[in-house]
Amino acid sequence: MIPCVAPASLVTLYDSAQGRLPQAQDWLDYAATDGIDALLTGGRTSVDTTGETAANAGFSTHSFTTNGSSASWTPKNGHLPALDARETIGLSFELRLLEESRDVDIDSRAGFTLVLLDQFLNGIEINFWSDVIWAQGSNHADPAEQADFQTDQALTRYEVGIFAGGYDVWANGTHLLGGPLRRFDADALLPGLHGTPGMIYLGDASADAASKYLLGDVKLSPRLLQSQPPPHANPTPATLALLLTGLISAVLANGFRRHRPGR
Repeated sequence: MIPCVAPASLVTLYDSAQGRLPQAQDWLDYAATDGIDALLTGGRTSVDTTGETAANAGFSTHSFTTNGSSASWTPKNGHLPALDARETIGLSFELRLLEESRDVDIDSRAGFTLVLLDQFLNGIEINFWSDVIWAQGSNHADPAEQADFQTDQALTRYEVGIFAGGYDVWANGTHLLGGPLRRFDADALLPGLHGTPGMIYLGDASADAASKYLLGDVKLSPRLLQSQPPPHANPTPATLALLLTGLISAVLANGFRRHRPGR
C-alpha cells in the first residue's frame, strides 16, 4: 500500500533537481552550530555533524534566531499550508543516513530527527539510527514505537502520514511503524522546537548525538490520498456506514439469487 499524493495540493519543500541547497529555495531554512555547512553532493544535500556531537544542523520550515538567552522560530514562507492533525497530512523525503552516533548510554536521542507538529502542537518526533527507526515518547525518555530498518544502505524515500490522531511511516512503499500522535511539553532538542506550531524539522537536533546524512527531495501534501485506510488508521463512522451498507446489499443480493424461481 503506497501513499499517493494529490498533485493539486503538493508543496515541494526541497527540489534537488534545481541544483541549489534547500535554504536557497522557497520553503526550508538551515540552522547549524559550529559553522557546519550544508553541501551539494551528487545532486543531493549533505550535512556532517560527526566531528562534534554537541553540534546541531538541520532544515526546517521555520527560521531559527536567538536573542540573548531566548530563541524563536519564525515561518520562512508565510504561504506554507496550515497543518491540522484533524485532517490528513502527508510528508515525503529522501534520506540516507551515512553515519550516526550517540553519547555513551544515550538511547533516547538520535543523530537524525524528523519533527512534524500541526498548528495545535499535536504531532510526532521520528528518530533514525543506522539500523532502527523509532518514535519518541512524549516524556522524551524512551523510544515508543520502533522498527528495524537499515537507514545507511541507500537513499530511501520515507513517507509519513498523519490520519485523525495517529501516524504511519513507510520506507520505499513498505509500512514500518505507526502509533498515536503526541504533545511534547518540554524541549529535549533545540530550544523552542517542540513548542512551535506548524513546525517541520529534518536534521540533527540533539546535543547528545551526531550524524552524516544525505537529504533529497522533500514534499508536503496537506491531504495524502490513499486507495484504502493506512494500517494504523481507525475506521471513521462514515467508513463503517459504507461497509455496513455494502454488507447488507451483498446479503440481500445473495438471498435473492438463492430464492429466485427457476426458469
